[in-house]
Order: sequence, then structure tokens, then C-alpha cells
Amino acid sequence: QLPFFLSNVQLWWPIGFGNQHLYTDSLTLINNKNEVVDTKVVQFGVRTSKLVQNTDKWGTSYEIHVNGVPIFCKGANYIPQEIFPAKVESQDIVKMIDQMVAANFNMVRVWGGGYYPDDIFFKTCDEKGIMVWQDLMFACAMYPGDDAFLNSVKTELNYQIPRISAHPSVVLFNGN
Repeated sequence: QLPFFLSNVQLWWPIGFGNQHLYTDSLTLINNKNEVVDTKVVQFGVRTSKLVQNTDKWGTSYEIHVNGVPIFCKGANYIPQEIFPAKVESQDIVKMIDQMVAANFNMVRVWGGGYYPDDIFFKTCDEKGIMVWQDLMFACAMYPGDDAFLNSVKTELNYQIPRISAHPSVVLFNGN
């Protein structure tokens, strides 16, 4: 953990609700000889997101609130753009997200039967204000509950969740 303080914070908002303010900073790893071992530039936004479920006479609500504001979500599912993921270039992903913006999306659900998108997907959603509903990859099948499988799931989620949740566009994880 690395504590830091931001003053006069500008919040990240979904498209149509405000600006998609992003901060850029860098982290530098220095060894005991005072030599730079590695430097990483990080981009991040500041926002809160909350799933609100209130019971009423019709059932239970399912509302996404960003920075305390209820958001009417408009969008669709993201499924793999190609049968071979390596064929998808960064510019293909950016173009697709631009099409989402042109179609008045403010949210996209990453379908749990596909794969976790590359960082360019989340970075572009951050910049364009498209909220991401991220499914975990457990759709369309029955999965075993044995220790070997559960350990592989733990490894997967310990990698994917920190990578993905660092993006302000990611407002919801769904276990599927």
C-alpha cells in the first residue's frame, strides 16, 4: 500500500453526467543502491460506484449509483470481436467503443462467456465515460467445485480483479 493525498479532487463521471477526469502519476521502484529498478506510469480516476437494491411492492431494484447519483444505464453486451482474440488490434477496440458512444451507450457488459478484455478496452472506456459491468468468466457451462478448480479460479481472480478494478469505468463485477 502506498498512501497519498489528492486535494481538490475532480471526479470521474459516466458520459452524459460530467467529465471523465483522469489523473496520471508514476511509481518508481528504487533498490538499496538508490538505482531505479522500474518505473510504471499509472492513470486513474476517482469515483464511487454502488449497486443499490431496495425492496418495494414489485420486487427489488437494481440501480447503479456513481458518485451518489443514480444512473440510467444504456448499452449492450461485449462479446469477443473475433474467434481468435489475438486478431483484435487496439484500434479495433477503440473503434468499437467509439461506436458505443455514437449509439448513446453509457454502459457495456463484458459477457462472462468470452474473455477478459485487454487494458486498452478499459483505458478507452475510462476516457470515453463508458461504464463497464464486468462478468467473471463463468457463463454457459456447469463448473466443478473441487479444490483444483477453485484454486485455479482464485489464481485467475487474484490477477484479474486488481488489474480491472483499478479503472474508474468498472462499476460492477458479476460472478455470473
